Amino acid sequence: MKRLLLIIVFAASFGFAANAQLKFGHLDSQAFIESLPEYTKMQKTLDDETSKIESQFTTLQEEFNKMQQEAQRNEAKMTAEEKAAKETELQETYNKIQEFLQTSRKALEERQRELMMPIIQKTQKALQEVGDENGFIYIFEAKAGVILHNSPSSVDVAPLLKKKLSVN
Repeated sequence: MKRLLLIIVFAASFGFAANAQLKFGHLDSQAFIESLPEYTKMQKTLDDETSKIESQFTTLQEEFNKMQQEAQRNEAKMTAEEKAAKETELQETYNKIQEFLQTSRKALEERQRELMMPIIQKTQKALQEVGDENGFIYIFEAKAGVILHNSPSSVDVAPLLKKKLSVN
């Protein structure tokens, strides 16, 4: 078994030595994507939509607080049935607010995925083209924790991608 392993290691190292033109690259894809103008535009869109939702939530919360305060002020004048009805109304309103928050959160997450997809696809396409045009064997994700050694001969492909996408 050890002999077979040695033969494989020797053959692999011989193959690498024979082809000294191996070219590797690396990219911090998150930092690269965040540097794109499309990402900044997407983030602005999400921030605007988040602000609208927060405004709606604030309005709902204020209405709930008014209902709650009114119920507390009038509690002494209410019958047991009226108190129970008011408590039910308050609970239903509270549940609607919680449902609004959950629905809004999911909608924002979906909107982010929807807006990110073209950016990711554009980056992947450009990365493939840069890899092919520049003869890279592999381009590694720099932040994935997979790279154990980053040789100076490994090329950061971010400048090549920015040039490909005409980004400053």
